[in-house]
Amino acid sequence: MQICKEVIVMMMKNMVLSHSLIPHVEKRMSSVFKKQFLTMEREFQEEYERKVVALTAECNLETRKKMEAQRQKERAANEEAEELMKKVSEMPAVEYRSLLDRLHSLEQDHLKRFLLVKQEEYFAKAYRQLTVSQRKELHNIFFTEITNATFKGELKLEIAKSLVEDYSKIQGDIEELMDFLQASKKYHLNRRFAYREYLIRKIQLRDSQASALINAAATQILNLINKMERAGHLHESHLEMLLDRAEAEINSVKQKFDHDLKQEKQKLHQKLITKRKWKMLQKKEQRKEQLSARNSFKTSREITDYLSHWKTLLSDHAIEFEELTEKLDNEGSEELRDLIFNLTEKTVEELKLVQYGVFVQELIKLSVPKMFLLEVVEEHKKEIIVKHEHLEREEREKSTAAEELLQLTRQKLSKELENSLSQQRKLRSWEQSVFMQVSLSFLLFF
Repeated sequence: MQICKEVIVMMMKNMVLSHSLIPHVEKRMSSVFKKQFLTMEREFQEEYERKVVALTAECNLETRKKMEAQRQKERAANEEAEELMKKVSEMPAVEYRSLLDRLHSLEQDHLKRFLLVKQEEYFAKAYRQLTVSQRKELHNIFFTEITNATFKGELKLEIAKSLVEDYSKIQGDIEELMDFLQASKKYHLNRRFAYREYLIRKIQLRDSQASALINAAATQILNLINKMERAGHLHESHLEMLLDRAEAEINSVKQKFDHDLKQEKQKLHQKLITKRKWKMLQKKEQRKEQLSARNSFKTSREITDYLSHWKTLLSDHAIEFEELTEKLDNEGSEELRDLIFNLTEKTVEELKLVQYGVFVQELIKLSVPKMFLLEVVEEHKKEIIVKHEHLEREEREKSTAAEELLQLTRQKLSKELENSLSQQRKLRSWEQSVFMQVSLSFLLFF
């Protein structure tokens, strides 16, 4: 809309410079355009606000209905669960209730996200419809004023025809610019999604590595006790007691890891959100400054240069925004990766302390040969090192595969961008051809 309005202003000024239009007529017509554009924008904003109120009420009603239906479903499931739990023992019943509550929570979250996306779609469609109507109204304002000026004798018929032809051609150029910007926006959005998928894979690799290391260290404690029993150094009466205690110690360390990880993730999340908001705000301010500086090219007589400058400006902005987002995503991913790594190392050390400082001492008290214990402990130390090296090697291999997939995806997206622009050009050429054929048929008919 902004481009269309500024193009009209430039066309009128160029007519004055080419002596096709008297300055005071251009001033009057420009004043009419400005007033009518302001009126149009005010009406557009009022209509949009009315649409927002109506759509919000409609979406709220739909949300209430959907959520009530979900609650009824949950009540029915809970009643069925109560009947089932009467027939089972206490422990499975508690676990079943916990899983059912979690399922209901996930279903509610999914429904809320679904309804939110649906609401955004409603608002986007409404905004698009109003924008299309607004653009049609802008064209109508232009053609009406040109017609009025021609009838008043302020514009010669030949000049009016030439002006309309130029305006129509420029609208085609603007459409091509919009096609490029839309395709470019989709391209950069998909690139960002592809990069985030790549980062998610890396984080998942770190998560799986952390779980594998912690489980390996925990398993060594149980293996230590079982080896002593199999070797005949531990009485069977002590075995169950030690295994139960080991399970309790391991669960305690794992629960602490989960709690600490959750707490630290929340702190990191808040830190990253604050940082992202600040960086994005800075980028938006830079964009405002760039757009406010467009007067330097708005005064150009060449409208093609003006459109080209817009294309460069908005393309550069899309690239800068993508680079900033990718940089912030990558920094956040690295901080999360370091957080998981540090907490994993700390947890593995705690499990080693449980093994060496608690159970080795306990086994010595039960008359298990110290030398045999130390041999097993040394084996465990070597095993954990080998396990760590294996997991790191596996992580590097999978990270390399993820990077290769990212590069292939980006190449595919580049081809899709080229194909999209090519198809859009063909479509516009076909539309123009059809329009010309219809126009010629209409003239021949008369």
